[in-house]
Amino acid sequence: MNISIRSRLALAVVTLLSMSAVSCTSSSSSNKATGIVSDDMNQIMGVWERQADPAEKVSYKRSIKDIGNGHETVTYYNADGTVLRQHQVDFKLERYGGAKVYTYRNQRETAGSKKGTKKPGTASYLYRINEDQLTEVWGLLPGQEKVPVKAYTHIRIKNAATQQAKKATH
Repeated sequence: MNISIRSRLALAVVTLLSMSAVSCTSSSSSNKATGIVSDDMNQIMGVWERQADPAEKVSYKRSIKDIGNGHETVTYYNADGTVLRQHQVDFKLERYGGAKVYTYRNQRETAGSKKGTKKPGTASYLYRINEDQLTEVWGLLPGQEKVPVKAYTHIRIKNAATQQAKKATH
């Protein structure tokens, strides 16, 4: 099933609006939110793949996110499977009301034409995990008003497929 970017974006906006309607106001709700973030950390760890939509007009065909406990490596591939670039970051998961926020920092380019460069500061996006889908939405957080709203969905790669993907790229 091929869902257009516009449809994904509309779904993401509706989801985020419904998430932001929820508020954690008591200390017990806050403790529950901490538990949810911990659960999310367990769910988010793994290897995730995203195919670039041709309408995006980006240089890569697919990307692989390898997420560990507080660390992430993202690798971008062209159509023939060649690594175009790769970066690593440190990250944390947070909740603000009902919104789940993924914040990363210490971006280091580890492959490609910008290898060795570091990007200071932090960046954040909203995220949602549904079993084997990780959705990230950019452009809706405070300070991102001038950033175009974009939604990306990644599909979890199972263990056997992960080993094949790693072998194919080395």
